[in-house]
Amino acid sequence: MTDVVDAPRNRKSGLRARWALLLGAVLILTGIGTVTYQVWPEISYEIGLTRSEYPYPCVFADLAGEKPRTTTLPLGSRLVIPEIGVDAQVLGGNYDEALRLGVYHHTETAEPGSGENIAIAGHRVRRAFTLLHRLSPGDPVVLYWDGVEHDYRVTRTITVGPDDTSILEPTGQEQLTLYTCTPRFLGDERTVVVAEPVEP
Repeated sequence: MTDVVDAPRNRKSGLRARWALLLGAVLILTGIGTVTYQVWPEISYEIGLTRSEYPYPCVFADLAGEKPRTTTLPLGSRLVIPEIGVDAQVLGGNYDEALRLGVYHHTETAEPGSGENIAIAGHRVRRAFTLLHRLSPGDPVVLYWDGVEHDYRVTRTITVGPDDTSILEPTGQEQLTLYTCTPRFLGDERTVVVAEPVEP
């Protein structure tokens, strides 16, 4: 008699255990997928899948002996950093919209060729500046501005606090200042890359 009464309870317990296992498996797979999605740019860089090419004609491509893959520049302005696979549209206007579509030029800072500080911000997670921290002195950066090529080389990489606005201030000489939040998932500091013009 006791066995007959306990059987449905045992079935319910077994069903609950199966659902708990299924839910646990789904949560684990979701976590693994999320982490993989976030760190894929780093993995891609490490295993050599990041494309280190110059997508447009430029002086650096010529010096490297590469044949430019196109003969005309796209409309607008673009930032190209072959070392970390960046080819992003440079936008002003709305900050959030610009960062969603490409990188943001701080309009209160200078334009290329003006002999002053040009500051450009980019997102760190699955966006243009995810691998910004990988840049080293000597790495080339090409900024196409209204169809004109401006060539820079990285001179230093620094980390500053989130309230440090000195990276946007005039410098008295031309430099390209690129920055993004760091560390990637907290974003309570800024990785800053400074590049200086290459003499023609």
